Amino acid sequence: QSRLHMELDLFAEWFAARLIEHPVDIAAWQQACGLLVESADMQPKCCVHRDYHCRNLLYNNGKLGIVDFQDALRGPVLYDVASLLRDCYHTFDEASVDQWLGQFVQITPALQGTAPDEIKRAFDWLALQRQLKAVGIFARLHLRDHKSSHLSYIAPLLLRIQQLAAQYPALHGLNVQLVDCIEAAKRAALPLS
Repeated sequence: QSRLHMELDLFAEWFAARLIEHPVDIAAWQQACGLLVESADMQPKCCVHRDYHCRNLLYNNGKLGIVDFQDALRGPVLYDVASLLRDCYHTFDEASVDQWLGQFVQITPALQGTAPDEIKRAFDWLALQRQLKAVGIFARLHLRDHKSSHLSYIAPLLLRIQQLAAQYPALHGLNVQLVDCIEAAKRAALPLS
């Protein structure tokens, strides 16, 4: 749990407070983060790559290779599929996401017997956790490491995160925070697009 909270705090610290200089509402942020982390914690656990996205999958001569797995650990069963299907660098249409998630569920014994709406919510909430973390990392790369290569991914990712959060009434506080951050980023005229 502490690792997931720490990852979510990257967004609040590096993106909201430092990059756009619009700190999050602490109470609303902690409540939303608590829901996301609790959802992740309730899932069955397995070995997760933790950075399973299109740039870490290499296809050559009919073979698939996976790189950047040094941070693998035991985590929520939906973590890697959420990272891949809600990729920070590529957007899949919802029909494909639903189809592929359904196929993943069919071959994952730990998810058998779980209601489809519960799986979809847990999947989406893990994707939100991961994407919020990514926005924080992208901001940190720019501010601390002087690497602006990922700034252009923040704006589209923020919009996708906000749209996803808006689908869940329980995440209303997070949605409000995200709308505020998007407006603050526009006012700051940051090179986010």
